Amino acid sequence: MKFGAEAYTWFMKESGAAHANRLDHMIQISAKAGFTGIEPIYSWMGDLSSADCLADSLQAAGIELAAIAFGQSWNALEETEEERREADGAIALCARFPGTLLCTVQLPEGRHDLEQRRLNLVANINAVSRRVAEAGVPASFHPNSPKTSTNRT
Repeated sequence: MKFGAEAYTWFMKESGAAHANRLDHMIQISAKAGFTGIEPIYSWMGDLSSADCLADSLQAAGIELAAIAFGQSWNALEETEEERREADGAIALCARFPGTLLCTVQLPEGRHDLEQRRLNLVANINAVSRRVAEAGVPASFHPNSPKTSTNRT
């Protein structure tokens, strides 16, 4: 099992604006802190969303890509075209780094239409997870739980 520093702690400041496009810095700091891996947020990887650039940064720091956090709304009955395109990009990036886990999470957008949105979430996560498995990438689901989450009970 791989462990990594979660980049979300940097994202929390100013909803990502404070540390935008600083994944290389996060990788360096995580390595200096003794971590052997990192878990960036797919939509927030900046210049390191390129597999080659990411590989160079990881190698320079001597750490691995432990996981990629991948969040989408997934409110519709099926993935939207954009959600599918983004998911396929995240899956391909994980596949480039064997053993890297894709951690899916629904972005919290409110508790309206709760029953239907929960059903939609399950359908969408299952669709993504099937493609993840077909690509040979391990996956997990993080049930985000702020007050606006569909996963909160």
